[in-house]
Amino acid sequence: MSTTEFFEDPIRVTGSMDEQGQVTLQRVTWQGQQHTIVGIGRQWDDETGRCLMAETADGTHLEIQLRREDLIWYVRRVWRQQMAA
Repeated sequence: MSTTEFFEDPIRVTGSMDEQGQVTLQRVTWQGQQHTIVGIGRQWDDETGRCLMAETADGTHLEIQLRREDLIWYVRRVWRQQMAA
């Protein structure tokens, strides 16, 4: 089971974007911690910027966005795995 959390937190990213706008990330720094990215999922554009789904090494899934208005990356949603009791 996982829980969904909503954020508007700026993050730092290490990665690249190709000519078609496809993003590849290696790491994100969020809330003072560095997270290794092990997978990139769906990518899309919405009215405010470029969005994508990413998975960290600990199994957390992030929806992140590069906003057009300020060219800053943000975490928008987070899905964390819950440990069974």
